[in-house]
Amino acid sequence: IQTVISYDGLGDNLVEGVKLNPYVRILFELDGSVGPTASDGIYIELGTAPSFLLIDSPKTPVTVAFPVIVGMGFDNFYEDNESIGYLSVGVKASMPIPALAKWGNWTVSTGISGIFGNDDAVGNFNSNIAGQSNDTRVIGFVSFGLGF
Repeated sequence: IQTVISYDGLGDNLVEGVKLNPYVRILFELDGSVGPTASDGIYIELGTAPSFLLIDSPKTPVTVAFPVIVGMGFDNFYEDNESIGYLSVGVKASMPIPALAKWGNWTVSTGISGIFGNDDAVGNFNSNIAGQSNDTRVIGFVSFGLGF
């Protein structure tokens, strides 16, 4: 069972033009199938993505965000009952695609994220299950979104 609580307006009055976009994700495992252990546990993710308008264009404004995420586990969610599973930091740029506007609110985004895993929490899972031997990853991406 999972829920997300977010607030898009935080930061409006702290620095002009900057939004903080904080959120909390809470996940309760029911059968030990989500986390790196076989036991039930609780996962809590704290995140923020401070963002601002980089290019103020009427048709194609560009927004830049700097997402920061901390993944935490409790009640044996992670191996050895570790509390901190990973930290992710990155940068993301997004803009609308006006040529597709008649089919909805399309956007294109690109960015890069660094994910730093806690070896004590996710090391065995990463190496045995996912086939990875390094707890640090850099991931670049391009994505398309559709809002309606």
